[in-house]
Amino acid sequence: MFVIIAQWYAKEGRQDDVKTLLTSMIPISRAEPGCRAYFMHQGADDPRKFFLYEQFDDKAAFDAHCASQPFKDVKRAQDVQRYRYSVREIVQLM
Repeated sequence: MFVIIAQWYAKEGRQDDVKTLLTSMIPISRAEPGCRAYFMHQGADDPRKFFLYEQFDDKAAFDAHCASQPFKDVKRAQDVQRYRYSVREIVQLM
């Protein structure tokens, strides 16, 4: 199993935009072949901070997720300065 832990940090005043964007990815990602889990969390002390926990069958399933148009759309949103993608850990579950 392939696990991804990501942190997203919304720019000032953009947390609602980022929340909408990331929330829209939940059903899309969960429906992808090889996706076992996809959860989004918002910081209790800082509503601009978001965490994603994702599980895929293997790296190939994760790579397919990253190649999908919805994922590319999320990455494009970063280019218009809605958020900062600051931490990403990729681990293999043992």
